[in-house]
Amino acid sequence: NNNQNQNQNQNEFVNDNKYKGYFIEIWYNKLQELKDFFDKKGIPNSRSTNQDEKILSSWLDTQQKNYTKKTYIMKEKYIYDKWTEFVNDDKYSKYFTKDDSKDDIKES
Repeated sequence: NNNQNQNQNQNEFVNDNKYKGYFIEIWYNKLQELKDFFDKKGIPNSRSTNQDEKILSSWLDTQQKNYTKKTYIMKEKYIYDKWTEFVNDDKYSKYFTKDDSKDDIKES
C-alpha cells in the first residue's frame, strides 16, 4: 500500500504541469545523446562496462516499449511524433526492424 502511494505521488509529480517541461527537456536531451551515440558507435550495448552506455541502452529499450504501447511520455503526441520521425529517419532507421505490430531494436 505504501508502494502504491509512492507510485501515485511519483506519477502526480511527473505529470504536474509545473515540471512537465523539465522532463520533456530531459527527454529531448537524451534523444540527442542517443543520436550522437548512434553516429559514433551504433547501438548502445546493455552489457557494456561503460555505465553511460548501459543507461542509454536501457533508455532506448524503455522508449521502444513506451512507443509500442503509447504509454508514459509517448502519450504526448509531439514526443510520439518525434520518436516516429527518429526511427524512420534514413540515418537511423537501419538500427530498427519493422514488424507488423511494433518497432524493435536490431540486435548487433
